[in-house]
Amino acid sequence: MRCRGNRAHGVVVAAALVFAGGLLTACGPSPLSAPGGSSPDVTPDGQVAYACGLAGSAAEQLQSAADWEDLRMIGEDTEDVAIELGAIGGLLGAMGAYQLADHAVMSEASVEILKGVASHNIDAMPGALATIEAECEAASVVPLADAQLTPERRISYACALAAYVIDEHGDANEWGSFGEEPAFHEAGSVGALLGGMNGHVMKEAPDVSEAGGDVVTSVSRMDMAGLNDGLEAVVSGCEAL
Repeated sequence: MRCRGNRAHGVVVAAALVFAGGLLTACGPSPLSAPGGSSPDVTPDGQVAYACGLAGSAAEQLQSAADWEDLRMIGEDTEDVAIELGAIGGLLGAMGAYQLADHAVMSEASVEILKGVASHNIDAMPGALATIEAECEAASVVPLADAQLTPERRISYACALAAYVIDEHGDANEWGSFGEEPAFHEAGSVGALLGGMNGHVMKEAPDVSEAGGDVVTSVSRMDMAGLNDGLEAVVSGCEAL
């Protein structure tokens, strides 16, 4: 039986991996489905577009925050923007010490985002977010609209991404090296979208969110059996929503 207990440990170790590695259906649409009942784009290009949307949303929220130092980044009272920031760190590669081939600058900026979430240090975040936004524009990436970035839509995206990781990459025991294999950061993104990077359980889908936290912990510990189980648990939980 895998331990669910110390979720904060997974957050810290996930960040440590980045520091050490450097950047190297007939029932109709679910309320969690994409607008119009369509499936979210969870391909690599779709992941970047989602991260670009999250970067714009997070930058706006940080800009309007009265006191950045009071933002709750970890635990039960985690604020929504902190989950967005963790997801950016996953989608752009930092959680897997992975550099996106066509978006290296975004990947480098995502490392600063992930470090900031883990250490509750947001000083570097506005600059990193601005870099990501500029790179999104330069690459003609169309960010997703705010309506697709709500907690419910993030859960939907995580559900689709979990299924994609399983279908595209298969058994985690067969994955390549950490830092060279995109499956690690994609799996980590599933957990981060569900609050796992922040040690937070989302009230909109607590069972799925718990499973997402297990995925983040498994990435941090390079626990391949845990990754397989966690991703399957996310998919199963999503089917029950």
